[in-house]
Amino acid sequence: MRLLARVLAAVLMATVLFHAGPVAAATKPSAPRAVKATPLNKAVKVTWAAPASTGGSRINAYAVQRRNTTTAPWVTVKYTGAAARAWTETGLVNGARFYYRVMARNGVGWGPTSPQVSAVPRTVPSSPRLLEADVHPGALGVYWSAPSSNGGASVDGYRVEWSTDGSTWTGATTSALPSQASPFLVPLNLGTRYWLQVRAHNAAGYGATTGAGPYRVYTTPGAVTGLAATVSSGQVQLTWTAPASNVALGVPAATAYLVEVSDDGGDTWATDSSTAQSPWVVDDLTNGIDYTFRVSALTGFTKLGPGLATEIAPGAPVGPPPSPRSLALNWDEVAGDHRLSWQPPVSDGGKPLTRYVAEYWNQATPPPYPTFTYSDPSQTSAIVGAFALDHQIRLRACNGPTDADCSPWTDPVGPITGPVTGLVATQSTAGATRTVVVDWDQPDNGLATSYDVLRKAADGDYASLATGVTDTQYADASTVAATDYTYKVVPHGGGTGAPRTTSITTGADQSLTLPTGPTALTEGGASATVAVSIGVVSTTDVVVTLASDSPAVAVESPVTIPAGSLSVDAEISAVQDANAVGEHVVLTATALGGLQTTTAVDVTDNDVPAIVVSSSDVAIPLGTTDTSVLVSLDRKPAGTVTVLATADPSPARASVPAEPLVFGPDDWNVPQALSITGTAKGGTSVTLSSAGLADRVVNISVTNAP
Repeated sequence: MRLLARVLAAVLMATVLFHAGPVAAATKPSAPRAVKATPLNKAVKVTWAAPASTGGSRINAYAVQRRNTTTAPWVTVKYTGAAARAWTETGLVNGARFYYRVMARNGVGWGPTSPQVSAVPRTVPSSPRLLEADVHPGALGVYWSAPSSNGGASVDGYRVEWSTDGSTWTGATTSALPSQASPFLVPLNLGTRYWLQVRAHNAAGYGATTGAGPYRVYTTPGAVTGLAATVSSGQVQLTWTAPASNVALGVPAATAYLVEVSDDGGDTWATDSSTAQSPWVVDDLTNGIDYTFRVSALTGFTKLGPGLATEIAPGAPVGPPPSPRSLALNWDEVAGDHRLSWQPPVSDGGKPLTRYVAEYWNQATPPPYPTFTYSDPSQTSAIVGAFALDHQIRLRACNGPTDADCSPWTDPVGPITGPVTGLVATQSTAGATRTVVVDWDQPDNGLATSYDVLRKAADGDYASLATGVTDTQYADASTVAATDYTYKVVPHGGGTGAPRTTSITTGADQSLTLPTGPTALTEGGASATVAVSIGVVSTTDVVVTLASDSPAVAVESPVTIPAGSLSVDAEISAVQDANAVGEHVVLTATALGGLQTTTAVDVTDNDVPAIVVSSSDVAIPLGTTDTSVLVSLDRKPAGTVTVLATADPSPARASVPAEPLVFGPDDWNVPQALSITGTAKGGTSVTLSSAGLADRVVNISVTNAP
C-alpha cells in the first residue's frame, strides 16, 4: 500500500508539472493610498491605506518619512509592521508645518513613496487677557487683549458670554478684537448685575475663558430740577436740585454737573464747567448780553455721557459796559489832523450808553491827567490835535452818571509819529537807467518805525510804491521822462502819522548820437574824429562800442564817456586797400544796453590802376599772329578802363587790332590776349596806353618765317 501511494503521488506530480505553465516573477508594491496628516497638540497623526498592488509578494513593512520644509531632505522617522495603518509623531512644535509621506515594502523591496501631505500641530489658544467693561447707556462695552498664545493657529474669533449668577451663561461671538475706543457692546437689562467671560477660538477650538465682574447696567442720569438763576453785574449764579437715582432701575446718582452757556439763544454752546456743583457762579460775562444756560447731570461712568439738559434764560447781566474796542490813533487826511477812533463796546451793559471819556497823559506831566468827555454815545471818533504827538490816550464807555457806571479803561494808544523831515526827491541817471531817489529824515519825535511811499503824476491819484519801508530812502526806477511827479511819504509808529510830499520833474530819456556826417576821409590820409554823445549826464561811465560796415574804415572801439560828461571823441581812419574805388561807409555806435545810432564816412581812394602785361619782349615769325601777351590791371578801377594798343610806325614792322581792350570793376583782373602780327622783319614795339595811366611798352622782334 505504501508503495502504491508513492506511485500515485509521483504520477500526480508529473501530471501537474506537465500541464502547468511558467510562474510570473514578483515586483515591488505600489505606493500606499489615502495618506493623511491630522494635526494634534504638539503631534501629527499619519494614516494610510494599503497599496493597490502588493507586487505579487506579501507586504511586510511600512516606512513613514518626514521633512520640515519643502526643500529639506526626507528623514525616515518610523518603520511599522505590515498590519499598521497609522502612526502618531509626538514632541513637535505647535505652529510649525511638517511634511510626511509613506512607502510599503514586500519581499522584493521598497515601493515608491506616496504624495506628500502636511499638517501644523496646534492646540486651542490661551485665555484672552485684560478683560474689562465700561458702562454704556443700557449696555456693557466689553474689550480685552489677544491671548498670549494662539496655540499654533490664528485666532479667528472670540465668544463673549454673560451671566447674572455666574453659572448660567448667554453668549455672542465676534471676529474683531475690540478696544476701549471700539468695544463689543452687549445690550443688557438696566439695574442688573452681570458677570462676563470671554474665550478665544482657532482651528483647534475654543480655549480657556477669562472672567470679570460683576458690572451693573445703567442708563444716563435724569434731568436736574428746580434750575434757577440770579443775575448780577458780570455774572449769573445758578442753583438746581439733583435728579433722582434708582440703582435697581439702572438710574445712577449724579456726581458732577456740566454747565454750558450760549450768547446766541442756544445756537452754539460753550462749556463753563464739567465739574460744577450747585450753587455755581458763571462769571466773566458781558453786561447787556442775553445769555442762556443749561445744566446736565454727570456720573462716574464716562461712557454714559450727560443726562438730559435743563435750560434757563434769565436775561442779561446789568452793570457798567465793557471797554470800547479797536482804539486807534491815525492821521485823518481829510480833516488834516490826528484822529482818535474806536468801536463801541460789544454791549451797553444792560442800559443805554451815555458818554465816552478819554484820558491824556505823558511822562512829563504829573497827575491828575487831563480828560475829555464825548457826550454823544453814537460818536466813534474825535480830533485830538497835537496831543497825539506827545500823549498816550485811553478811553472808557459809561452808561450812567458815576465812575461806577463806566467800563474799564482800554489799553492806551499813542503817542503817534510826527511827519518826516527833510523830504526831497532827486534824479540820477546811471547809464540808460533814470532813478528818482526820495530821501527823508526821521520825524522830530523819532517815533516812526516804518514808512509807506506813494507817487502820483500831474493831477492823477496816488498809487503805492512801497509799504513797510524801514530805511529813510526809496529809489524809484519806474518813472517816465519829462513828467511831473509828486511823492508822498507816510510814517507809521503808534499809528499812521501825517504825510509829507515833494515834487520833481523828470528829465529826458537817455540818448546816443553821432555827427550827422558824412565825414570825408582819404585813403592813406590823415585820420579824423567823430564825437560820440549822450543826451543826459550819467552818474556812471558809459561804454560805447563802434563798428564799421566796411574794412575800408578803421574805428577806435570801445570808447568811454566818463561819468559827468556828455561826449567823447573816437578816432577813425581810411585803410589803404588794393583797389582804386572810393567807398560810402556806415559807422554804428551801441551803448547802454541797446541804444544805437549811425553816421556816414565817405572814403576817397588815392590809388591809380596800372597796366599789367605778361611779357614785355616777344619774338614773332614774319607773317604770323601772336596772342601770348596777356593784358590786365593791377587793381580794381572805379569805372571802365579802355586800353589802346599802338604799333610803332617807324618803320611799321607789326600790326595790332584797332579795337581797344576794355576792363571794368568786375573783370579788371581777368587777363585779355593782345593780338600782334609780324609784318616786316626787324625790331619794333607796341605801346599800351589809357587816359590817366602810365603807358606800357612791349618790345617786338619779327623774325624770318619758319
